[in-house]
Amino acid sequence: MQYDELESRLRQNSQRALFNYWRRRATRHGLPVAKDFHLNDLREFCDQIFLIKVKREAARLRFRCDYAGTKVVLHLGQNPKGRWIDEVLSTQEGSVLRLAFVELTALKRPQLLKREAGLSGPQGRIEEDLLLPCIGDNDMVELIICHSTTLNRFAEDTDNQEVRQAVWGLFRS
Repeated sequence: MQYDELESRLRQNSQRALFNYWRRRATRHGLPVAKDFHLNDLREFCDQIFLIKVKREAARLRFRCDYAGTKVVLHLGQNPKGRWIDEVLSTQEGSVLRLAFVELTALKRPQLLKREAGLSGPQGRIEEDLLLPCIGDNDMVELIICHSTTLNRFAEDTDNQEVRQAVWGLFRS
């Protein structure tokens, strides 16, 4: 996916700003270097991001949360800092994110991950994560910056079937 195409799919101003910050730091392989990122630089995004360290254990990759913003902590109901992703998230959600992280680590390009969560009635939400890989030692992905956003399924609250179908078409594309 081209960077401009991904940028055009970002709905949140904070996602676009973070993505452009990430692009400005891009160097080798079109990816920024992990050590060039400092939490102070990410201050305006801090409440909605979590930083994931990639750990290689034998033939498998593991993902540990190195930082979680206040909105991420509130959403999870716990602070995942220092814990493995598969220990923090539910089995289904953890599996989805783990697969996305593995793919991101292999492909070395940013992704926008959308998934449905809490779909019981009008309380349902769309979870959207902007995943930004950063290169570490040995040209391997070492850090993943995730910007999390929760979008309400407002289309369910309307009686207009055409509007509902149009909005859901946007989310499912």
